[in-house]
Amino acid sequence: MPEWIRVYQGNQVETVPLSPSTGLSFGDSAGTDYRFPEGSCGGSSVRFFVQNGVWQVVCRGNVMRDGLPAVSSPVHGGELFVLNAASHFAVQFIAENTVESTSFPLDQLPELLIGRAPGCTIRLDEKRVSGSHAKLYRKGNEWRVCDNSSTNGTF
Repeated sequence: MPEWIRVYQGNQVETVPLSPSTGLSFGDSAGTDYRFPEGSCGGSSVRFFVQNGVWQVVCRGNVMRDGLPAVSSPVHGGELFVLNAASHFAVQFIAENTVESTSFPLDQLPELLIGRAPGCTIRLDEKRVSGSHAKLYRKGNEWRVCDNSSTNGTF
């Protein structure tokens, strides 16, 4: 089953494939495989590797996972590791069987609310999603996203 890492840097998102034979590390220090701009993560880093057939993560520095300091442990699909929340530097472990795709028509809507609460336009039953997590709204011909002060931020 293929796995990859979704890399968040400010407003940019990139997908990087993972190899079980080599693993991959992320951070702003020399020696990491995927290097963020110097000083952007305060020396924090995340390393993914396979041990006994199971993906593991080792976190160093001030990495957050589910709003709490991250610890080294087995990693599961969809888990987000935040290296700098203010500047939106984060990595997310993605396993093929955890990826879902849903289409949602936006033609007639001026905005929509995303979250766990019953009144949200798009409801996500996910523990890392706040009740009223984020809002998508139209500005001219573009769609914008705005975080609603959610616990884990919007990336």
